[in-house]
Amino acid sequence: MVSRLSGMEAVSLHTESSTVPAHDVALIVIEASDQLSHQRLRELVGSALPQLARFRCRLVGKPLGLGQPVWAEIDDYDPTSQIHSATVPAPGGRREFAELIAWLTTGALDRHKPLWEAWSIDGLEGGRWALAVKMSPAVSDGVAGAASIWPRLVTTGPRDDPTSNLPPEPSLGTPPSIGELVTDMATELLENYVTGVWLIVGAVPGVLRAAGRRLRGMGEPDQLPEAAASMSGPVPRTVFNAPPTERRAVAFASMPLADMKTVNNAFGAASPTFSWPPPHCPCAPGCNATTPFPTVRC
Repeated sequence: MVSRLSGMEAVSLHTESSTVPAHDVALIVIEASDQLSHQRLRELVGSALPQLARFRCRLVGKPLGLGQPVWAEIDDYDPTSQIHSATVPAPGGRREFAELIAWLTTGALDRHKPLWEAWSIDGLEGGRWALAVKMSPAVSDGVAGAASIWPRLVTTGPRDDPTSNLPPEPSLGTPPSIGELVTDMATELLENYVTGVWLIVGAVPGVLRAAGRRLRGMGEPDQLPEAAASMSGPVPRTVFNAPPTERRAVAFASMPLADMKTVNNAFGAASPTFSWPPPHCPCAPGCNATTPFPTVRC
């Protein structure tokens, strides 16, 4: 049985373009340690993230492009080509870090490969390091899905091994045959047809009621308020409605943990951001890791 891309995941994927990317970027900043290196961080990412099923899968399209793609696990998947290294320009402050992240995450992901990339980053002020993971919404499922990578990359104990504490997710299936793709395409088209019929049936009573009110003179369109009428005409060109370009901008902010806990408790939410003691990077036992932003939407 094939595993099909869901409707919401497909919307994010298909509305993406070279100037309107839809991927998320998860960042982890790690305290300075002489045990850290690009090689150790790449090994951590390469062993941890492919334990998540979608991080070792690619999308397979259906014949004639009809219907949503399906997931297919890559045999003997090697993530090496998707894990890179980068250095923050001096002096390695927040501004330089943000500009580097914006530059690294500008381009779209290659849909012929698993929909993610990662970078080990050095050059941050104070000798700190960082990990950046760029993920398609189809892989990360927004903030909730992005949060699932934290237990794979950081631990609660200084000497814990995240790869041994959490088992790999089950496979989403091997590459489907042409027959399986055609069968799933026909099933999906039938499901969409039935859904469309139900939507039409549900809308008919409302349409009939509106038509009846209009025929009885009870449904005259409301006149626009004077203030709204005065706003008609060409929309002025501003930076907020100018055509988007490939350039991206990233910025960081911080606020007291006590304030965040107050807001969190007031709304009864639960977030891994508020865990204590702070998470650790398994590449350097005893070295704390922080997440300045759980996800950055580009």
